[in-house]
Order: sequence, then C-alpha cells, then structure tokens
Amino acid sequence: MSSDDQGILWEVFIQVKAGRPYKHVGSLHAYDKEMAMKSARDLYTRRNEGNGIWIVKAEDIVSSEASDGESFFDPSNDKVYRHPTFYKIPDGDKAYLMKNELIDYCLRLGDSSLILSHRIAEYCSKAPILEEDLAITNVGLDLLGQAENFLNYAAKLKGDTTADLLTFKRREGDFRCLHLVQTPNTDFAFILARQFLMDCYHQVLFNKLLNSKDETILGISKKAIKEVNYHLDRSNDWIKRLGLGTKESNKRIQNAINDLWMYTDELFTDNSTDIAIDKNNFGPLSSSLKNDWSDIVVNYFKDFRNRSS
Repeated sequence: MSSDDQGILWEVFIQVKAGRPYKHVGSLHAYDKEMAMKSARDLYTRRNEGNGIWIVKAEDIVSSEASDGESFFDPSNDKVYRHPTFYKIPDGDKAYLMKNELIDYCLRLGDSSLILSHRIAEYCSKAPILEEDLAITNVGLDLLGQAENFLNYAAKLKGDTTADLLTFKRREGDFRCLHLVQTPNTDFAFILARQFLMDCYHQVLFNKLLNSKDETILGISKKAIKEVNYHLDRSNDWIKRLGLGTKESNKRIQNAINDLWMYTDELFTDNSTDIAIDKNNFGPLSSSLKNDWSDIVVNYFKDFRNRSS
C-alpha cells in the first residue's frame, strides 16, 4: 500500500434493537476488519444508536445494475397472490402490539422524574449550606437525565414528536407523574422527606427494571441504578441528621414525613398499563413493589430510632 492509501472501503450496517434487521448507515476506510469494526463503533454508535454492527468489504457486495431496473424488478401486477393485501398480517413485535401501554408507562416514569427535578430546581440557591445546594442540584440533574431518556423513548414510540415537545407542549392534565413529586417545597425537611420516599421507591423499581425484556428500558435502568443508589444514601443521611439534630429539626422532619405519607399509596396502585407491562415482562406491577419499599423505609427508620435512643 502507498502512504496515501486510505485502506479498504467497508460498508457498515447497524442493528438498532435485538431482533430487528440490520440497516446500512454508511461507509468507512480501514486497513483490516479489526480496525474497521472499531471505527464503525466510534463513528456510528457513539450515542447508543445500535447494539449490533456488521461490516462488509464494499468489493464483496453484489448489487443489481440501474439499467436492469424495469426487467429485474418486474412488479408482476397480474399475480396478486404474491402480495398479501387481502388479509391482515399479525405483527410479532410484542412492543408494537402494546405500544400505547408502553408509551404510557414511559411517560409515567419520565414525568415523575421530570417534575421532581423541577421541584428541586426551584430550591436552587436556597439550601442551608453551599455544598448541599450543589449536591441537591446534581440530584435534580440526574433525575432530569432519567426523565429525558424515558421521554425520548416515548417520543420514538409515538412518532412525530420529541422529548422537548412532550415536556413543554402537553397540557397539565396530560402529565402522568405521581402526586408525591408534585408536592410543594414547604421547607428543607419536606424536600428531603419527599426525596427519601422517592429514592426508596426508585431503588426498588429500578432494580426490578434491570430484568426488563424491553432493551431500551433495560438500558436506561442500567445507567440509572448507580445514581439511584447514591440518591438514597444521601437522602437517608440527611433524614438521620435532621432527626438526630435539634428539637426543631426533629420536629420538622417528622412533620414532613407525616404530611407526605398519604401520597405513598399511589406508588403501589396498579392500572391497565401496569398489568400489560407486567404481562410482557417489561416492568413490574406497582403493587409488587410495596413490600420491598416498606422494608427499606422501616429498616432505615428503625436504624434512626436506635441511634436516637
């Protein structure tokens, strides 16, 4: 090879999701198949566009000629039996068959994280110390990222929309978020108690979603689980600090938990979407999360009570 030789021309095909066909996305030059595969990964899948790659030498592809078009692709309109236009073909894609339920589920998860992140953003610059102001704002950014992932997936399933349009152009009544995340920022204790209850819920939920048969939900959950665990460690630490602090801080955190507790039943209420999602192994029944959530909350409260005695 000469010094100005770019190497072999390769054609790249990407599989967006397991079970889906590979589609041609472009070409690249590389000197061998190992280099071609790495270059294809870096050029065409850096933003999680796919989970499978084929590379083929351009010279090995056999293609039809443009001049052969009319004769080669004879539509055979007089042979209608070749085209199944007179009966419905069942779609074997489980996600497509229950697309509306999947959209509703992603909107619920995305909206809850979105609104909770918005509530946290409202508190920016008002935390008792600068370090906590930065920390809780970062939690809000984590939640916003999770929301974006779920809303992007919902937008893709719906078609003709985007996550931004779902966020800013829907009416208030069209949001699927939990009521707990909508509660106002009464004071620092309320913010932390709300966050703690949601963090316990998210830890149980996302650990269940790690078993999802939906590739996108599974991928989002794998990315989110570390953030979820960190959020719970952080909010639990603050619950203990306030509970074991002064009489005033103890009173405020107890009042916050008492006032917010009535919203927790909604976390474990099933509807038709939950049933469909569970049936197809895309996610758990909401009701199935309650015992694990209660165990986590009660254990943390027991630890807090033991420390205060």
